[in-house]
Amino acid sequence: MHDEPPIAACELHIDELVARPYRAGDAAALADAVQESNASLARWLDWCRPGYGLADAEQWIELCRKLWDSGDQYTFAVFDAATYRLLGAVGLNQHDRRYRFAGLGYWMRDSARGRGITVRVGRQIGRASCRERV
Repeated sequence: MHDEPPIAACELHIDELVARPYRAGDAAALADAVQESNASLARWLDWCRPGYGLADAEQWIELCRKLWDSGDQYTFAVFDAATYRLLGAVGLNQHDRRYRFAGLGYWMRDSARGRGITVRVGRQIGRASCRERV
């Protein structure tokens, strides 16, 4: 069995990746990642639109932090561990406490796709959430 950190640790190290809750200082990196990938993300994510900027990213991060604190959603920003470049996000959403399940949402910037990042981070979050009974 793998020695896996609990979701409550709030920072997961997965191979060359770091996944953790958004921080206020991540807004510029988030805006940059969304702008890079706007054309491919916009068809799936209603919050992703032309002109997405720093203020939008700050609002999104604040919402993610509130949802994390309430236990309604756990969004992990995913970074390259060597460069700390924001690659995207993976998280548990649509949390149903009664039946103990949640959806898995994700997005990756265009330049980070095709490397299995979503699968690896999603597995780790899923394992941690089951162990913690989130």
